[in-house]
Amino acid sequence: MLEMVKVILKVLARGLPEHWGCSPNVFDELTINPSAPLRLLHYAPQPVKHDNQFGVGDHTDFGNVSVLLQEEDTEGLEVFYPPTETWVPVPVKEHSYVINMGDMMQKWTAGYYRSARHRVVNHNVRSRYSAPFFLNGNLDLKCRALDGSGVETVIGEHIRRRLMETIGGEAGRKLGL
Repeated sequence: MLEMVKVILKVLARGLPEHWGCSPNVFDELTINPSAPLRLLHYAPQPVKHDNQFGVGDHTDFGNVSVLLQEEDTEGLEVFYPPTETWVPVPVKEHSYVINMGDMMQKWTAGYYRSARHRVVNHNVRSRYSAPFFLNGNLDLKCRALDGSGVETVIGEHIRRRLMETIGGEAGRKLGL
């Protein structure tokens, strides 16, 4: 999975504005000793639709790039479309991945690549399985927005801060955050 993400990072680097003067290798340091968790997720069948029940609530991913493999015939992933303020289902395609940018990539690219706000609704009559891979990156890496704006950020500190914002309080302290 990491090798595939390295290719994705090369493509992303080539897509950056030319006047930023970034090398095609600008993201290479992310993959040196990276934090890169893979989760195997199971959503129990939910044959009855409840408007306020989610498999995973509305959120953005903390890191740089997320790669998601979804089981065929089990829809549920939705992305938020700001111009119409609506949730759009992401179709499940055989032998395909969904690629999301995370908060750190948005910060690093000064918003050029946007973190994807998404959620999972599970209205399937059978179990839903997915396998998200999260490239947070090298937690010791210091980075600043590639357009020269902003302040320097250490990836590990960013991830820890986002975890605390999400988990927060006593639960976060128990986890050592």
